[in-house]
Amino acid sequence: MTLSFRFLILLMVCSLTGVSANEVRNGDFSEEARFWFVLVNGGFRDSGVMAPFMRTSGEGLNMLVDEIPGDKDQPAAVVLNQRVQTLQPGGAYVLRFELRGNRNESILAGLGKPVTYGEHRGNLSGGIPVRVLELTPDWTPVEIPFVYNADHSLTLPGDARETLLQFRVGRVTNFHLRGVSITEK
Repeated sequence: MTLSFRFLILLMVCSLTGVSANEVRNGDFSEEARFWFVLVNGGFRDSGVMAPFMRTSGEGLNMLVDEIPGDKDQPAAVVLNQRVQTLQPGGAYVLRFELRGNRNESILAGLGKPVTYGEHRGNLSGGIPVRVLELTPDWTPVEIPFVYNADHSLTLPGDARETLLQFRVGRVTNFHLRGVSITEK
């Protein structure tokens, strides 16, 4: 069976059983940091360069942010990203994940197209606006329902390659993440 034929069968099974496919690739970090990429002060960092700072295990991802070289005076100084390509406009979804870190630290998380100008510069349009999440030493489950592009603010080519799931972690010492998923509501 070809890969595309297997994918088609999986989609049919999911639709018949009511199971929603996960739109996030490698959300359990079982393939190390594959499909995830990091920006440091706006610049792309190769996964080989980031490997010492991104440790994966059965517990997910442990990102040693304070050890990453560079000035980190704002949350967007270090951004963990994944391109999410298969969300349907108007579709109702739920973003789920678990996180932990040092008490009295917080991250920013969101999903959409990065806004690069105007009054909403630095936010994300078309999905989940950037929101603050407080870190605790214990795993904390997070569940964020959203409608993709409900406000029609996202104008992308058909493949929607610029829709990003982002975790802005530039001001934390370390950050643990696991079980990342986006499924239909």
